[in-house]
Amino acid sequence: MHQNPITYYVQTPAIEILCKNYGSYLENMAHLEKLKIAAALSQAVFRAEADVLDALLENSSVAYLATCDGFNFENHNSIVQLLRQLDNELNSPMAAELVTGIYSNLDFTQD
Repeated sequence: MHQNPITYYVQTPAIEILCKNYGSYLENMAHLEKLKIAAALSQAVFRAEADVLDALLENSSVAYLATCDGFNFENHNSIVQLLRQLDNELNSPMAAELVTGIYSNLDFTQD
């Protein structure tokens, strides 16, 4: 079912750690967690493209968007730390590519 490893789409130090900890396709991460990260990335890209001033606010960070509704990852602190690192490493095109990579590797027949 896997298409390409996540690093095929975009490669940064945080993504390399994410793949090291959760697999090249994020196969060792829960389905819902992958969806949550992809959704937060998509929201961050939208906010960055829609309003540059809003994108500078803390409430537009990927880490904030992934957890603002009280969502907890299995390894919450570790994931949030990586998401904060991604906030600093990714621009909008890179974040959009990461979303593509995550979605292309989702298997909706599992979980």
